Amino acid sequence: MRKITVIVLTLMMLLMPAGQSLAIYTPNSHGIPSIPPTPYTEADIKTAEEAVSRIKWDTSKAESENKLILTLPRYGGYKWVVRKDIGKYVGIGLLWEQMYDGPGGESLELDLTNPEGTGIYLGFSNASTHRVLAIETYIYFPGQGVKYIPPEDRIGASLVDDEGNIRDDIVRYTDIEGKTIDSNDPRVVNRFQHAYIIFSDFDGTHWAYKVIYRLTSLGYIKGYPDNAFRPENNITRAEFAAIMSRLLKNKYPAGSRYDNAGIFPDLAASHWSYGAVSDMLSYMPKEDAARIFGDKFSANTQITRDEVAAVIEAVLKNRDGLAGPAGGVNFSDMGKSRFPSAVSFCVNKGYIKGYPDGSFKPENSITRAEIAAILVKVAESLSG
Repeated sequence: MRKITVIVLTLMMLLMPAGQSLAIYTPNSHGIPSIPPTPYTEADIKTAEEAVSRIKWDTSKAESENKLILTLPRYGGYKWVVRKDIGKYVGIGLLWEQMYDGPGGESLELDLTNPEGTGIYLGFSNASTHRVLAIETYIYFPGQGVKYIPPEDRIGASLVDDEGNIRDDIVRYTDIEGKTIDSNDPRVVNRFQHAYIIFSDFDGTHWAYKVIYRLTSLGYIKGYPDNAFRPENNITRAEFAAIMSRLLKNKYPAGSRYDNAGIFPDLAASHWSYGAVSDMLSYMPKEDAARIFGDKFSANTQITRDEVAAVIEAVLKNRDGLAGPAGGVNFSDMGKSRFPSAVSFCVNKGYIKGYPDGSFKPENSITRAEIAAILVKVAESLSG
């Protein structure tokens, strides 16, 4: 029987340390300070990481039937607990009902009744030791899809005042460690500001799963309105410029250095990518922009691996601490590259790799997944 619960104190689900996005979140406690938590093994954590990465969400019935389909993978010796919001509060674990307690390996149909959104809380534990290994929070927002809420953005709340009376409105908010926070705290006012979309067309078995979500969580790349990411789609020059411009503006907030306005007359101001392309080009010398793209930007043309390397070199080579040795890279097809020094720059920096057969394939198009892998490395190298 489903049980409707009012959370009086901070949920045990929120008693965990903040961490890097994409990792699972394992509570340090079970909510009873006098009893030490049950230990867990490396195998437990590895299983939990894999299990969480293989969760699948289907939003195809969300708008038409107010139904959300959640598919949980099955792992012998482990179990899932699924809870979801009821009532008017969204994503803070205040009023919820338990929807599932079992081994997984099945799909659950969750009713969506709040037009503001619905929080879903997942727990994954060792069935024998009962040790909770992962706690994850997601919210379905109408018209936006399912979003993952990282721990640093999660808050709890209480309807119970100091005298033990249940009120109609929230009495206090708590942070992830259970400490009371002010209602004007940015975590309350700007609730779920770090949330990011969960894509519907791939899971943790995809080779680029972690880098795609990492780049998404940084705000540099986005999916499509249908909640798909399409990792195998080739990327256009315009799409690459949109991602690259977000990264550059974040890493170099003081601004760009070059005025390249109007150098490509074929790019109309009405084109959706005009602003992003202009931003990206402003981080490279005009002669480099012309050398890479010619006399036309051709926004809808698929960008090549060679051009990606050339853009990265052009925008970074003159930045402090980023000059590096050229050469020393000998791909079997390097003679086909228009920008061999750029390829060498990117390979030496660890941004991009060749193929197992010893080639680089400079003229090949590049997929959205490959771009994610490259730009995560670029972003990380600029974080120091």
